[in-house]
Order: sequence, then C-alpha cells, then structure tokens
Amino acid sequence: MEKYFQICKAGQVIESKLTFDESVSVSKIIIFVNGFAGHKDGNSTRTFSCLVTKQCPGVAVLAFDLPGHGDDQKQLVHLEDCLTYIGLVADYCITELTVDSIYAYATSFGGYLTLDYISKHGNPFVKVAFRCPAIPMASVLTDTIMSPEERDAVNKGDTVPVGFDRKVNVNFSFLQDLRKEDISLLDYSPYADKLFIVHGTKDEIVPFDGSQRFSTKNNIRFLAVENADHRFTVPSCMELANSTILNFFAL
Repeated sequence: MEKYFQICKAGQVIESKLTFDESVSVSKIIIFVNGFAGHKDGNSTRTFSCLVTKQCPGVAVLAFDLPGHGDDQKQLVHLEDCLTYIGLVADYCITELTVDSIYAYATSFGGYLTLDYISKHGNPFVKVAFRCPAIPMASVLTDTIMSPEERDAVNKGDTVPVGFDRKVNVNFSFLQDLRKEDISLLDYSPYADKLFIVHGTKDEIVPFDGSQRFSTKNNIRFLAVENADHRFTVPSCMELANSTILNFFAL
C-alpha cells in the first residue's frame, strides 16, 4: 500500500510517501533519500519499496521530496533546507509513527546530504546504506551534471534549472555551500560499522575511485558492482545492490 501525505513541522511542508504492507503492524522504517532532481515516485524508490514490503514484514519505506524537488513547493534548493528535511523526517518516524527504529537508504546527492547530516547532528539511524554517494558533490554538480553554459550562468549570479530528465533550480549560493561542505575531509570512522557503500564500476556521474577511497579511509564496508552505471539501469545490478543492502540492514 502507498500512502501520500505531508509532514508539516517547524514551518516546513515535506511531501512524503509511505509504502507498507497494511496487513502487518509497522515497527521499522527505511527512509529513502533520493539523488539530485530525484523524487519520491522514482523508479528506484518504487523498486526498493516493493522489495521491502515483500521480504521484510513490519518494515515500511518512507520516501520524500527534497527542497525544490518533485512536488516540493520551494523554488530553490538550499543545503540547509535539505538537512532540515532529513532531520524532520527522521523525527516524524520516531515521534509520530512511533516505530522502534529507523534506517536510511541514500543515493547520489542524497548520500552526500545524509553524510553531511551525520557529521553535524550525529547518526539517528540504526544503519545507513549508500548507493553511488556523491561525496564530491560540488564537482559532480559543476563538472558532470551542469553544462558549461549552465555553470557560467550560475557563476554570474543567475538561477538556472539544472538536471537530466528533471530539473532543479540552482544558484551560486547553493554551489558555494557545497564547496564549503567538503565531506571527503571529515572522519566517519566512528560510524563505520553502521555504514555501507555500494558503487557501480561504470558510474558515469560520480567517480567510482573516489567513493572507494572514501570507504577505505573511513573503514566503511564497500561493494563494487561490476558494470553498473550511476542509476543501476541493468536490472541484475540493481537486484544485487538492493538485496545486499537488505542483508546489511538485517531486518
């Protein structure tokens, strides 16, 4: 079952979706944090949510739209707003949905945000899995996602819609915040036993080698998925990633 609703807290309105088996009481929730220009109804979110409801009784998946993404009403994406959303969603699961524990599955930009959130607020999750986390998010945005023309326009002070299939409005302030928040320099080893990174060897958006170095530096468990691109468009690659992540969660 899919339930659409809004989390209205601290002056924010977060467009959300909960996927669950209505025949079983929900005791655990996996929060799905999407990538840049992603949304709560994306294919990877649906695929994972369906797998969870079939294989993990009593576990639900909560996906939400980041600021300026999907159905969110904000016109711009701001880093601090993104972190606020993650915190409010996590708090909502515990205080309003009253589950025993929360986990997180974060992809690409969502991986960067979740790691940034942990560095500033600690880790509220039992375990966190990352698929192709955009650890060097500033360079991923400027060098891979944005065209040279878009980058020049943003650097000149314009607000520019950026993305592939979907677009998100980006300005210079957001880009500067990403450059300041270089999470690759931080120490995540105290959280290592709670973290797991899956990355495709053929990722064309986020460098595979950088993710592997980050995991080694911080003693984080790492799985290289051969021939997987950034979106894990090969079904067998996505199946491997999702099943391994569920094994890591040990729900």
